[in-house]
Amino acid sequence: MKAINNKKSLTKRYGDNKEITRKEASQSDIEKARFIIAMAGVAVIMFLVVTAWNMGKKHVPLEDYVVVNFTGANGYAVPGYEIKKEELVGMLVRADKNTDKEAIYKRFVDSIAASVTYDMEEHPDGITNGDKIQVKVSYDKAIAKEAGLSVSNGTFNVRAKGIQSGTYIDLFQNIEVVFAGISPDAYVVVKNNWNEEFLAALDYKADKPEGISVGDEVMLTCVTDKVSLGRQGYVTDDFSHTYKADKLSSYVKDVNQIDMGVINNLISGCRKAIVNETADTTFRMMYKATKDMKYLHEANNESAENIVFMEGKLLKRKAGETVADDNKIVLLFTTDLLCGGQTSEVYFAFVFTNGYITCNNEFKVAFTDYSDIYYCNVSLDEMMDEIMGINSDDSHDGTGENGISGADLGEHNHDDLPYDIWGFMPEN
Repeated sequence: MKAINNKKSLTKRYGDNKEITRKEASQSDIEKARFIIAMAGVAVIMFLVVTAWNMGKKHVPLEDYVVVNFTGANGYAVPGYEIKKEELVGMLVRADKNTDKEAIYKRFVDSIAASVTYDMEEHPDGITNGDKIQVKVSYDKAIAKEAGLSVSNGTFNVRAKGIQSGTYIDLFQNIEVVFAGISPDAYVVVKNNWNEEFLAALDYKADKPEGISVGDEVMLTCVTDKVSLGRQGYVTDDFSHTYKADKLSSYVKDVNQIDMGVINNLISGCRKAIVNETADTTFRMMYKATKDMKYLHEANNESAENIVFMEGKLLKRKAGETVADDNKIVLLFTTDLLCGGQTSEVYFAFVFTNGYITCNNEFKVAFTDYSDIYYCNVSLDEMMDEIMGINSDDSHDGTGENGISGADLGEHNHDDLPYDIWGFMPEN
């Protein structure tokens, strides 16, 4: 009996294992392929359904009808937007070839709103051509569905373009600077003559608004900055400008600056004022000169005669003194004042404050009425004390070594007085 070959028998009985594995793999691939084909078919069907559904809807490309615009100069611009409503409604109506749905299209368009943003940290001054702008658009989805509209993505980016370089401007072209007052107490007056609303509202500050002397330079600065200016579409190189106070009046410094021709005219006016004021019956000149109340009870029949000009005095404020006036030009007179058959000698002083020299080197004094600027007294020294604003009861008593005699001419530099004093006598 022959022996049985087991391996050969098993192969015949059960087959080759490798062959079985290949058959199983082939079957699996076939099933996968069938699944993929089935899914692809479903996707195609869904695509066709969606396409067919969308074919019945009108597409709205928002990026074509929400337009970004810019205000300001390049580098400083800020973005805004415009919704082209009429164009969008017109496009939708034309696509229908009738106006049946125009009302609902207008409702949809009116519901559109947008916002524009940019990286403010990266561009703190503003937008430059080429910068990226993000646009976000919202709308009423219910109205869009009712109108049968297919709307594009509500967020998109654009690059800034078309921003102009800006208009160069001289900020001081229409600014008028006037130095008013008298040196060294002059002040600056600034007038903005721009017509454009933004420029007319600009403020200008002087580094030295007052206390200005002839020859001083004052720097005027526009209170704005390059960003604020650029946002309005303007650019400039200078925000400050220097002005020189070269045409400015100055206070009289010494008697050599006093025009004696002007003084002679003032003397004539003073004489007339003494006559008229004394003849005025609304008050008593003798009471004003003496402070003696007895004259208030006598008949008022006063008159002035023999009016003699005595001298002129220039009182110049000393440095550091707080008296109000820089200088006083005093014209002194002696007068025979007749009252009730009696004659008394009375002194008159007309005080012209702050005499000045114009930029054309002309001597000037400013006053309104002679009746407002005169003093009278039977004591010349008391009257001078009053004019200088000092008390007659102080160390200067009007009669001692510090006394200021109205008859004195020449220079006086008394330490206890607020003014340096010069006398002068005009030629007749």
